[in-house]
Amino acid sequence: MAKSMRRNCLLSSLLLILAVCGLAQAQETVLEVIDLNYRSADQIVPLLKPLLAPGGTISAIQNRVLVRTPPENLAQLRKVLTAVDTPPNRLASAPLAAISAR
Repeated sequence: MAKSMRRNCLLSSLLLILAVCGLAQAQETVLEVIDLNYRSADQIVPLLKPLLAPGGTISAIQNRVLVRTPPENLAQLRKVLTAVDTPPNRLASAPLAAISAR
């Protein structure tokens, strides 16, 4: 009887340790709201979604992106955003008008 109680106690302790480790791992994510400057969230979310860490989430609200992911992955996503959230290239209409007037 004492042997089975000891085994149950050991098993319960092991399960508690695994649960705490799983909880600690789940808490290693951060939630960040990122304001976009030049691109719409509808353009950005499909670009970032494949780059999310497993279990990470991303959503769009107006010109903001909400990201929940580990800090390391967030740093990677911010690098991509820096490269992508730039002013769109546009042809100036004045030079085109000047060319067509000649």
